Order: sequence, then structure tokens, then C-alpha cells
Amino acid sequence: MLKMISIIILTFLTFSAFSQDNETCLSCHSDPELTGTDPNGKEVSMFVDSLKFSQSIHADLSCIDCHQDLEGVEDFPHQETLALVNCGTCHEDEANEYAQSMHGLKFVHREELAPKCWDCHGKHDILPSDNPKSKTYFENLPVTCHECHHRRDLALSDSLHIAQIAPEFLKGVHGKLIEEGNEEAPTCNTCHTSHSIRRRIDPQSTIYKLNIPKTCGQCHFDEFEEYGKSIHFVALSHGILESADCTDCHGEHQIVSPDSAYLIAAHDACERCHNDPRLIRKYGLSQKVVSTYEDSYHGLAVKLGQKKAPTCASCHRHHEIYGPKNPLSSVNKENLVKTCSQCHKNVTESFAKSYTHESMLIRSNPINYWISLIYISLIVVVIGGMFFHNLIIFLRYIRYKRLEEKHLYVIRFKIPEIFQHAVLMISFTLLALTGFALKFPDAWWVDMFAKLGISAGGRALLHRIAAVAFISISVYHLYYISFTKRGRYLFKQIMLRFSDIKEVIQTLKYYLYLSSEKPRYEEFDYTEKAEYWAVVWGGIVMGITGFVLWFPTIITQFAPSWVVRAAELIHFYEAILASLAIVVFHLFFVIFHPEQYPMNLSWLTGKMSLKAAVKKHPRWIERLLKEKKNLDLLPEVIQANCNTLADVENYLKFGSVYEHVQKGKVIY
Repeated sequence: MLKMISIIILTFLTFSAFSQDNETCLSCHSDPELTGTDPNGKEVSMFVDSLKFSQSIHADLSCIDCHQDLEGVEDFPHQETLALVNCGTCHEDEANEYAQSMHGLKFVHREELAPKCWDCHGKHDILPSDNPKSKTYFENLPVTCHECHHRRDLALSDSLHIAQIAPEFLKGVHGKLIEEGNEEAPTCNTCHTSHSIRRRIDPQSTIYKLNIPKTCGQCHFDEFEEYGKSIHFVALSHGILESADCTDCHGEHQIVSPDSAYLIAAHDACERCHNDPRLIRKYGLSQKVVSTYEDSYHGLAVKLGQKKAPTCASCHRHHEIYGPKNPLSSVNKENLVKTCSQCHKNVTESFAKSYTHESMLIRSNPINYWISLIYISLIVVVIGGMFFHNLIIFLRYIRYKRLEEKHLYVIRFKIPEIFQHAVLMISFTLLALTGFALKFPDAWWVDMFAKLGISAGGRALLHRIAAVAFISISVYHLYYISFTKRGRYLFKQIMLRFSDIKEVIQTLKYYLYLSSEKPRYEEFDYTEKAEYWAVVWGGIVMGITGFVLWFPTIITQFAPSWVVRAAELIHFYEAILASLAIVVFHLFFVIFHPEQYPMNLSWLTGKMSLKAAVKKHPRWIERLLKEKKNLDLLPEVIQANCNTLADVENYLKFGSVYEHVQKGKVIY
């Protein structure tokens, strides 16, 4: 009996001694299907690959060396929720650095988002950093960091936004060196350090504004030495944080090699600060350095994309930039000849001084002032004279056209129709100008509102007034074509018909020299019908979308939110379509068409010369004479003497000339 008890005790002690060895743990955790829940309640795998663990840097450790809260546990399976592993038990220095870092500060009390040691180094498969399979190997490090820096839950967090930097980094010169396998290439750790990653506003951070030159200088020794003497570094070292550091010019992650950098980038890097009104005002910088450069041959060549064109750095250097009064400055008056000689041959002192920022200013030389004044005056007088000379001729031809319509004319539009067109034209023009002024506030023509004293609120009010006028005239037009005899007649004539398709074909054949038969139009040709129905369509679309944009809070009470943005897009593109149609199509047929030039006056007078009507709309005149209806549209002499189109043509050929000669007004 005593022997039996001794065996049981010995067995128990033996099991207790080995109950917590790695094999005991792996008896469960070697199952690939074993899962558990993390502190957030998410299901995660509890599988441990024994082969990877045996090859890891921690292969000699036991499980309870890391999972210390399991020490002494004998009841298996153990509880699912365990304390987080404390790597600082062994790695005390690294843990202290991490605790003070951006990662260790728990993302401003968002501990669940904070990266832990195993996020970067792995868990049971941790390898030395010089092992190509290690997560911290130089080629793998961008991917390791990217695992967090692309996470949607971090990027879209309300209180925390993580930079999406890995794709940019790999496009830059540093990332390309890593992809080429260059072991000396900078990785994330080179600039941000491994464990002591601090916020950029922390003075101890390697990416703090004042520390960036030193961080870059770890590799770029010569550039750091040159930059350390520059006007930018002097200002930076005196606490002027707006002064340019390495990243202001080269970028942070997508750093382009100077050999392949596009020349405009070098120009834009300088322009960003030297054209900033706030910095110019705060530090008393020259206001014209950017504009004088852009107006120069150098600046214009850069805009044209000439790769050998001088940028700011060509004259002022890249890193060792000094003030112009410094004897070492490349733009000091004593060094200008040498600087210009980099590109130009046989440079003289006079030539070098002729192309500075100061020399480009009109105020720098009285001669420049008088040249500008004389030529501006000359332009005003000469071009103004040309304009008024041509205006006199233009008005004379307008008068010819008016006289042509005065004696023998057809009534094209009556007063209500002229009124409708006038209101439509004015309201449409105001809508276009005030609408596009909102979308394109930097356009040159938008300045006219400010010059007229119209503020942004005034522009909006004008737009709404024009919209009300447009809608009102549309409602009146609907009444006119529905309840007046004249309106119903016009609506009938402007309806689309299959014959319009034949007109299109015949017109194109005639003007393409495929037919000698000139198209014979009715009262309204297919172009006029198309424009009318386009206005109807556009008016409906713009009215509906405009109402949505005017009263979005009312509309969204019963409509989905996407309706407002959809209405904005439709309103914008329909406005572009309508405006271009007016400019390209309508203005051509009323002004620039050879038969209408210098202008079709029907929209002002309501009249059209009988000669022009017979020439373009013969079927209209023919119908009026045949139906004996609406003859009041024709001249009385035609009503009395003509029964057919041929009679009208003969009268125009023989009768009208005699009558006009008798009156002393020969207009043909």
C-alpha cells in the first residue's frame, strides 16, 4: 500500500514538473483550427507553428517566459483571456524608449489601436533583423509599417488619421534603392528610429522641424554641410519654423532623385513659400521674385517644359543659398558673371545685371517706366481708333440691313415674342455669368463683379433673380402657346417632323457639293427647331435641379441625400452644354453666318426682309400665299399683287427696284 502511494505521488510530481513545458502548450496550440477571442471580442487563431518557433530567435525560451501569468497553472485548458506579453521583462531599454514614443503613448488614449511589439517583430516567428525573412529586415520594413499605415479603421478613425505613406515611399528614390536590394538604403527606421518614434511636434523627435536637417545629414553629409551655411538653416536655427528644411523642398516620402526630378518641381518648391502672401507680409520678403521670374525667358521656358531651362536653383544654388549681400552668394553682384556663365558664353557684367529680379521691375529703371507708359498709351489710342473705325463700318452695314427690311419685309416675330426672347436672353446671360462665377472664382472675368461692387451674396441674389425671371418667362410662354391664336400657330410650326430629317440630309449634301439643289425651308428650319426644343429641355432640367439646390433642406426631407450632389452635377454640366450651344450654334446662325452677317435683326425689330425670306424660307412664303391665312405677315403690296411664290420673286426682281429708285433709296 505504501509503495502504491509513493508511485502516485511520484507520478503527480513528475507531471507537475513538466505540466508547463512547451510540449504541453503545443499539445493544444499546434492545432491549426484552434481559435480564441482577443480583448475586443474578435475571433483569432491560437495556432502556434512549432517549426517556425524552433527557428525563431526565442527558440530557447519556454512559453511561460513570455506568458508569465500562466506560471503555476495546472488546470488545462487555461482561461482564454491572458495578460498581454511584457517584452520589457527582457528588453528593458527598448521598452522604455517605446513607452515614450508615439506608439507607446497609446495613440492619445486609443490603446486598442496602438501597435505592440509583436505587430512589428512578429509573435512566435521572430527572427533577427538581418534575416531576409524577418519582418524588420530592411527590404521588408516598408511592408511591415504599411500593415498599420494602410488600415482603413485607422485611416478613417474620427480621432486619429494615419498617414498612407508606404506606396509613396516605394515610388521615391529611397524606396527604389530598397527594392534594388541596396542594404545601405534608408528605411523607415533610418528617419523615424526603431523604438523611439516620437510625434513631429516633439523637440526630441527625429522629424521635428529643427531636427530634420540632422536626420537627413546622417546619409547626406555634403548636402547637410552646405545647407548648414544657408540662409534657410540660419533662419531655422533661430526658431523661424516657416523656413525651408529638407522635406519642404524634397518631400517627405516620395523623394525624387535630383537627376530625374522634373524642372518644374524645382521651381514650384521655391514658389510655395516665396509667393505666400502671409510669409511675404510677416518677414518682409520681396513681393515680386516669383512674378518677375515667371515673366522672364527662364520662367516661360520652364512653363513650356524645356528640361534645360534654368530654375530658381540654377542661379541661387540648391543647398548653400545665401542672401544677395553675402560675398559667398551666387547672386551677389560680384559673382553674377560666374553664375550666368554656367549657361551663357561671353558673359559681361552688364549682361549679368540686365536679368536680375530687380531689373525686371518697371520701377527699377525710369526708361522701363517710360517705355511701358508710351506703349500702353499707343495701344489704347491705336487699337481704340481701329475699334471705332470698324464700329462705324459695322453700324453702316446694320443700317443697310435695316433699310432693306424697312420697305419690303415679312413679320418674323411680333412684340410679345420679341419680349419673350429679350427676357430669356438677359436672364440666361445673367444665370451663366453668376453661376460660373461661383464655380470658377479665379477666372479673369469674375473680377468684374468685385469692380461693380457686387459681393458673393450679391452674386447669389442676382443668380436667383435671373432664375425667377427665366421661370416666369417660361410660364408666360407656356400660356402664350396654349391660349393665344398666334402662340398656337407658332407652336404648330415649330413642332418636329420627319421632313426635318430630310432637311438635314439635303442641307449637308448641298454644302458638301453632293447636290446642286439648295434646301428650301419652311417658317422654321431644323436648326431653329432644334434650338427651341433644346431650350425647353434645358429649362426643365435647370429648373428642377436649381430648385433642389435652392431648397436642399426641404428636398432632403423626402429625398435621399445623394439627390443634392446629383442635382449640382446635372446643373453644372447642363449649364456648360447650354452655354456652348449658344456660343457655337446660335450665335453662328444669327451673326457669323455669311447670309446673316453682320447680324440678323429679327430679334430686335421682329422683321425679316422679304428678299431674305424668299431666299431661305421659300416654303413659308409659298404656304402663306396658298392658304390665304396670316397674310398680314406679308407686305401689303405683296398681298395685293402676288398669288404665288413666282409672283413674289418677279416682283422682287422688277417691281421693287423701280419703287425704291423713285423714292431715291436704291438699296440693292
